Amino acid sequence: MIVTGEDVARKKPDPEVYARTLTALDLPASACAAIEDSLNGLDAARDCGIATLITPSFYTTHERFDGAAMVRASLDASPAVSVATLDDMIAAMEPAS
Repeated sequence: MIVTGEDVARKKPDPEVYARTLTALDLPASACAAIEDSLNGLDAARDCGIATLITPSFYTTHERFDGAAMVRASLDASPAVSVATLDDMIAAMEPAS
């Protein structure tokens, strides 16, 4: 399933694209993860409660990604980069006790 900006009335940072996707898949946000490259994408996913992995692009490396579950330079699976599991990302979003 693919939902794009062309399928919604409001673009990111509005969470409509993620809300529609969750509804169409009939999944809770806790069962999903988002991969984004911008603050607008992070804000949209987080507004729906979706754990988000950020891989900044050339255009967004200057943005602050506070609230991201993880930030990685790329999705490269080389040994130098650990691969996050959904559980890792969800745990990173939980407030510290």
